[in-house]
Amino acid sequence: MGQLNIKHGGRFVRIDENATGSQLKGMLGVDPDAHVVGPDGREIPDSETVGNYLRDGDGISARPEFEYW
Repeated sequence: MGQLNIKHGGRFVRIDENATGSQLKGMLGVDPDAHVVGPDGREIPDSETVGNYLRDGDGISARPEFEYW
C-alpha cells in the first residue's frame, strides 16, 4: 500500500494510492457532487482507485457539477 503526494489548492496532500475517487473527495473537503480531474484532464470516477489515474507529485483540480436549464 503506497502513498502519493498530490497537489490541490496550492498545497501538497498525502493520500493512499488505493483510495477511491469518492474517498479522495472526502480527504480534500470537496463537494461529493464535484468532479475531480487529474493533470491529463481525465476525471477520476468515484468508484475507481486514484492510483490508476495519479502519480506522485501530480496536481489535481475539482470542478463543481453544473446543471443547465
